[in-house]
Amino acid sequence: MAKLTTADNLTVLILVAGLAFGGYSYQKSNDGLGALAPEAKGTGTNGVEKVDLGNDTVENTPMAPITVSMPGADAGCTNLPEIRVLHRAWNAHLGAMFATGGPLATEGSLACKYGAIVKWVR
Repeated sequence: MAKLTTADNLTVLILVAGLAFGGYSYQKSNDGLGALAPEAKGTGTNGVEKVDLGNDTVENTPMAPITVSMPGADAGCTNLPEIRVLHRAWNAHLGAMFATGGPLATEGSLACKYGAIVKWVR
């Protein structure tokens, strides 16, 4: 492949600079890019009134207690056959890991509750 000479490099530089200047001039004289993509006009509210909720509706609302049964730390349901799940580290598997209690189903986890001992392997 042939290398570009100094004259070739200068020609390319002049073309790129000319295109950049021409684009800038066109954009400045035609009200920016608004001529290419004009702003959409609204049709009104169609009789719907806007309700001002204020900021204190969220701040003064009491928090509802969230109860979640946490899986245990001991191995659970060891009498059942093991189900191995091969997963990749970049997959979204956080919910499944929480349901089993970690890489191996633990006592009190959803997997043991429904009769499965799940082992996550990579």
